[in-house]
Amino acid sequence: MSTVRHSPVERAQSLSPFLGAFGRFQRQPKDALKSLVFLFLLAGLANAEELPLRKYTTTDGLPSNAVNCVRRDSRGFLWFCTAEGLSRFDGTNFVNYGIDQGLPDRSVTDFLQTRNGDYWVGTYRGLARFNPNPTATSGLFTVFLHETDENSQHVNSLFQDRDGTIWVATDGGAYYLTESEGKYAVHFLPRGLLLSRNHPTLLAKTRMAIFG
Repeated sequence: MSTVRHSPVERAQSLSPFLGAFGRFQRQPKDALKSLVFLFLLAGLANAEELPLRKYTTTDGLPSNAVNCVRRDSRGFLWFCTAEGLSRFDGTNFVNYGIDQGLPDRSVTDFLQTRNGDYWVGTYRGLARFNPNPTATSGLFTVFLHETDENSQHVNSLFQDRDGTIWVATDGGAYYLTESEGKYAVHFLPRGLLLSRNHPTLLAKTRMAIFG
């Protein structure tokens, strides 16, 4: 049996009605559902056990106490995306990466490890690919910038779909990456297809339902 494969743009176009319905669903009040969720939360809190917590701050080595997100990679490292750079935590020590190490901006918004082991970092001024084993000709970070649209440099979220395509949600819209012989090309979707300036993270909010 042959399988029909659609391009990323065709898949995105087919999802436009769904995304519109999702936006309307978000705006409608769901009082009954909210009440039910609240009751479940109360029941969970009543039966919850107190777990030991450890607080980590700049005193422990974090570059900033403002953490945008935390990701775990396949090797067990935790990656902290902070307002002052990217930080890798091995359970004991933090290793920090900032502008001096090659990041395009100090404010890091998201981190993604792809299924083939590549690392991608979203920042307020572009997307960067992280190279954990730099050489004399290849530094720690390779930066991808949109030269003409500043809004498209502000990355909000990163995601890899089931076909391996890397998607990037920005303030200026969404784009995806294609790779050929180790080089990556950026392809922007038509403005308003998935994202708009009013909903810059719509792709991120619905990505599991769409691509999961």
